[in-house]
Amino acid sequence: MSENPYLKIFWQSLKIAVGSSLAIFVAELLELQNATAAGIITLITIVTTRWETVQLSYRRVITFFLSAVLACTIFQAVPWAWVDYGIYIFLMATACQLLKWETTVSLNAVIGTHFLVSQDYSIFFIINEFCLVLIGILFAIMLNFFPQKGTDASGGGDH
Repeated sequence: MSENPYLKIFWQSLKIAVGSSLAIFVAELLELQNATAAGIITLITIVTTRWETVQLSYRRVITFFLSAVLACTIFQAVPWAWVDYGIYIFLMATACQLLKWETTVSLNAVIGTHFLVSQDYSIFFIINEFCLVLIGILFAIMLNFFPQKGTDASGGGDH
């Protein structure tokens, strides 16, 4: 059966909208700070194939910990926010490129700004940020496993 490109776009857009909205809703229910980031994380994670979504999610979790360590170290050591962020994003982007995980830089840039703005380096804030990552990727994974109407449901392609 041939794929209808308009139907594919519709279902992909619907998954992104529903997943992002639900991720924000859950983050707000849990009273997490920066709840909207959960929706952004869903958005930037769901736009890949099913298998790539799982792989990307694993990489996002791993690089989150590097991101938290770098943010907590750098942002407390340098007194100028713009310099802090430049050093942080340089090191984060370098590490991600060395790992061949460039697609995780965007998530870590968002998480880094949360640390930078809040200046909160407590374990509670780190857990808050990790919960945002988990919520975002879980919705991306769940929604990416729903077959799309009017498309090839085999798991191939961009859905």
